[in-house]
Amino acid sequence: MCTFPTAEDAGNAAWDIQETFEQKAETNTDGSPISIRIGMHLGPAILEDDGDINGDAVNIAARMATQAKSKQIITTQDTLGKLPLAMQTSSRFVDHAPIKGKKEEIDIFEIIWQEEDITSMATGVIINKPTPKAILRVTYNGKSVEIDKNQPSLVMGRSQNCDLMINEKLASRQHVRIELRRDKFFIVDQSTNGTHIMLGDNPEEFLRREESPINSDGRISLGKKFSENPEQVVDFILIT
Repeated sequence: MCTFPTAEDAGNAAWDIQETFEQKAETNTDGSPISIRIGMHLGPAILEDDGDINGDAVNIAARMATQAKSKQIITTQDTLGKLPLAMQTSSRFVDHAPIKGKKEEIDIFEIIWQEEDITSMATGVIINKPTPKAILRVTYNGKSVEIDKNQPSLVMGRSQNCDLMINEKLASRQHVRIELRRDKFFIVDQSTNGTHIMLGDNPEEFLRREESPINSDGRISLGKKFSENPEQVVDFILIT
């Protein structure tokens, strides 16, 4: 058992551990590869004089570990909410798990860390979930830039130093950026006037000094609402 000061530290460690064992398994020629299962939960714990750690959080974390299959990271809904957004969007609901001493069952989730994930759930259901190649094509004023593993970020704004210079008076010099993190795209506003984004048929979303995942084709307007019919609009297509 390991303890960490924050849920983010625990999540990053769990992800790194699984990736490290996966890499070693790919190059191992001396025998059967080692695979592990990880369960985690955030909560207060009691540190005993002999170094042991006890408490509800420890019991729940142990229960999560028993729910995990080989190469899985399993956690609770409360813990998932404390993890970075990239991990939250790389998760899926697994089941309701009874916990000894608790009246209500706890919702448990799996954090998907593999690029191609084929997992066997505790219920025995096999889920085949291949992750598509991550490419986002961003187009403005006839110029297109693709964000992928070779170019994992793009900055837009009024500055000539941006990857896409946007001719909009309300735009900041480096207004907004799009990032690829673990095969998922995120738009991150860093401006004064904010960024308006439309994903598919969803309502317009407004970001100011915050980020949001990109999971479909859409459009971006820097500083102006779409209801104002902005002339400077950035289009993007999610290629799978």
